[in-house]
Amino acid sequence: MGQAFNEMLGLMPRNWTDGHTVAVDVSDSEDSVTVKASLPGFRPEDVDISVNDGILTIQGELKQEENTNDDHYYRRELRHSAVSRSLGLPGGVEHEKADAQFANGILTIRFPKTEEAKPRTIKIQAQDAEKVS
Repeated sequence: MGQAFNEMLGLMPRNWTDGHTVAVDVSDSEDSVTVKASLPGFRPEDVDISVNDGILTIQGELKQEENTNDDHYYRRELRHSAVSRSLGLPGGVEHEKADAQFANGILTIRFPKTEEAKPRTIKIQAQDAEKVS
């Protein structure tokens, strides 16, 4: 039950394939929400990103080229790797204006916040104590 609750909040992976999940950091600033995903060994063309109904999904698939030499393997697990991670995004972000960058195995996706979601400062107007009753 606790795992299902954490999954709904985006604190744990919602789904995965082949037992692998994508580790993520999600941070919040005044202007944006940033998601960083660890995808070592992947290239940008191996990764797909989508947003549907406020759910961000990152999927990657790595396929090793077939060897033609006569190596004899006892076990061969490096031929294919698929990963997936879905997590809910907070309200007030502009999905259509997101940008993604990939460097050194880290995918960084930045979602700008809407004007309504950005923090505001409210100035306090001083009033004469005699006028306030």
